[in-house]
Amino acid sequence: MREIEGIEGKDHASLFKREGLVLQMIMALKQIYNHPAQFLKTNQSDAELSGKSILLTDLVRTIAENEEKVLIFTEFREMGNLLVKILEKAGIQSMFLHGGTPLKKTHGNGRTIPECPLTTSIHPLSESSGNRSELNGSN
Repeated sequence: MREIEGIEGKDHASLFKREGLVLQMIMALKQIYNHPAQFLKTNQSDAELSGKSILLTDLVRTIAENEEKVLIFTEFREMGNLLVKILEKAGIQSMFLHGGTPLKKTHGNGRTIPECPLTTSIHPLSESSGNRSELNGSN
């Protein structure tokens, strides 16, 4: 905050720098809100460190117990990897799909996710993978 307040001037370069710092702060807050390990770049995948992760794990557990399907969207690939670890620790198997996931892995031979012979019905997705996935059959 001090760094933003310390930028003086109304010229284009000063405004651009100030706006860039504000966007960096917003991005950091999003990561902290997801899970502190995402912001700190640690491998701590304890759901207990994040209220959001605790609630999500409970919700996904209920969905899995009811043999339903769920897609979980995240803006960050790191958070998708972290979600898989958190769910695994809770005994919930999932498959993370992201923009770099080969199409054959997500769709089999052109089939949609509900038709695909996946071992699980829980799928964290990065935003970049969402445009390639058929979302039918998920809650």
